[in-house]
Amino acid sequence: MTFVLDHQEAFRDYRERLREQGIETDWMCPMGSAESNMNFFSKRLKKMGYSWSVSGLEAMVRAIIHHFDGTLEEALDLTTSDHQDDSSQEEKASFKQLLKQKTRQSVGAIKGRLPLLEGREQSNYTAEALRGLAGLQ
Repeated sequence: MTFVLDHQEAFRDYRERLREQGIETDWMCPMGSAESNMNFFSKRLKKMGYSWSVSGLEAMVRAIIHHFDGTLEEALDLTTSDHQDDSSQEEKASFKQLLKQKTRQSVGAIKGRLPLLEGREQSNYTAEALRGLAGLQ
């Protein structure tokens, strides 16, 4: 309880502090919503095992923001229209099609084997599951 009493200022709504500095805050969401959104960003961008290039990360963040704002379709329309020639109006690409477009050539299998399926680790559950999926059991 002492900690809370000693740090009361830290528990104030951040929008109040900004208003005191003359910053417009009517459009800002409460801290709980902001934390929820940060958890969503964190899960989508960090905790799903992806690695990102800087441009890919920036594009994904913009896409998520447009999704939250309800403007994703308009943003995709603008993106696809920027890349289309005005003389040939083709069908606009769907978000699914945009995700399938290759951005670079994949490396593919380098050695053609999975070390997990050999040696000491071959009896663990992951190795057994992989062998089962590949029909090697």
